[in-house]
Amino acid sequence: MDGNETNSDDMMAAGKACFRFWFDDAKRAEDKLAARHGAATVPVSISYKGLEFSLRPASAGVDDAQFIAVNPIDLPEGPSHELIFAGGEAGSFAALAMVMTTLAAEIAEAGAARAVMWVPSGTVTGADFFVKLAKAWADGGAFPAMVLVALKSDGNAGLTSRGLDLFCGQELMLDLAPMAMPEQAKVAIRMIDHLVAEGPVTENEIVEVDGFGSFEIGPRNSGKNIYLRRTPFA
Repeated sequence: MDGNETNSDDMMAAGKACFRFWFDDAKRAEDKLAARHGAATVPVSISYKGLEFSLRPASAGVDDAQFIAVNPIDLPEGPSHELIFAGGEAGSFAALAMVMTTLAAEIAEAGAARAVMWVPSGTVTGADFFVKLAKAWADGGAFPAMVLVALKSDGNAGLTSRGLDLFCGQELMLDLAPMAMPEQAKVAIRMIDHLVAEGPVTENEIVEVDGFGSFEIGPRNSGKNIYLRRTPFA
């Protein structure tokens, strides 16, 4: 299945799409961003690339944040703000996420954000790192897996994803021991990029991961997960 096609879960997934921002100066950021979009103050409605979004003060606390190892950051004190999807037809959740991520990068730069969270996965990164990956994706680069999908230890020398299901309807489970965790993470990131582009896995197959060789992937748990392991002939 083409990952860019509309599927029946896209609208439900769109309702979960949310970025959160922590600014160096929340009040100054509010004033600047509101004026940028023709409003006196937040919340503010934003029309962007044919879609509608809302930027508003965050209404809840942060649960189970995932701070990535390559860009650790402490969350600033004070209020945070969130960007949510408010309407329009993107064609697929991946297409919506690309537009929303590009907008989030613009907001982060304009408001001098310190940190950015993609709420569905809980991933938190420094704003500069987020903007760099977001711009690369918008310019035709790889899917920014490190900021849109969390990778967590499964407690048994493997990794599992969180947030990938919004893009392809499945989460990824890696059984690659004794491969070191940093190497497993690199394989996972390459596989996530592949799965976002190609869509869900419905049968066992062999895939090549650049720089790491052959792997076997297949659906598990009634198709809710994708299981990845070294092929017997790798």
